[in-house]
Amino acid sequence: MDPKIEKVLKDTLEMSFESKVATGKEALQHLISGLRAGKLNDNQISQLLTALTKLFVSADKDCSEKEYEFFKKVVDTNFSKQEFYDMTNYGSNGEFVDKIFEFIHILNHEDRVALIIYGACLVSADGSVSYPEASIIDRILSC
Repeated sequence: MDPKIEKVLKDTLEMSFESKVATGKEALQHLISGLRAGKLNDNQISQLLTALTKLFVSADKDCSEKEYEFFKKVVDTNFSKQEFYDMTNYGSNGEFVDKIFEFIHILNHEDRVALIIYGACLVSADGSVSYPEASIIDRILSC
């Protein structure tokens, strides 16, 4: 794994939950600005953010309560836990992963960094980062 990613994940794990939420919000806003600059409309951005969240949450095939709480706070939504689970289910499906990485490849470096920060905060919300979660982040860096 890239040493930069290891450091990002270690630093993120050491943050408080509130700091992860604040950092995740900031990173997500940066990514949204980049997507708007790329001429995506609000519906496309919403669909893409749902897919990216699904990719991260499903990496370890465990939809944790803390990931759910993080998402609710970052996007300011009232989704139920079941709605969040349904939204993020099957995100480790190979075909889905390949499709989402086709899009990630076209993101510029700054937007990929914002995505990595959002993802690191999301997957570490439960206090740990599994190997599959770290691998997804490492793969984004390699794009």
